[in-house]
Amino acid sequence: MKRRARPAERLGKGRPGVTLFIGPQDLAADMGHIGNPNHPEVQAAIRDGIQRIRATGKAPGLLCFQEPDAQRWIKEGVRFLAITSDQFILARETAAIAARFSKL
Repeated sequence: MKRRARPAERLGKGRPGVTLFIGPQDLAADMGHIGNPNHPEVQAAIRDGIQRIRATGKAPGLLCFQEPDAQRWIKEGVRFLAITSDQFILARETAAIAARFSKL
């Protein structure tokens, strides 16, 4: 069953200065595309969410790991961009350390 994100209009109502943040992985999972935030339906929902959030006067926010994607979302109207996470950094650094030590 595909669920829809809560309406941006309702979430931002009466909260001045609020950034409404879109979590692509969470949205993908809610839409039945677990682990695939690049699915066309998810990407369309993100674009729609950005437009709807901007229409409320709030700042749309998004988590993004790739620079080309970040640049694209900024052009789409995202005003708050998280470009990494502690989990991503931990996984990347752990893989790099493991690769270095596997050569010993």
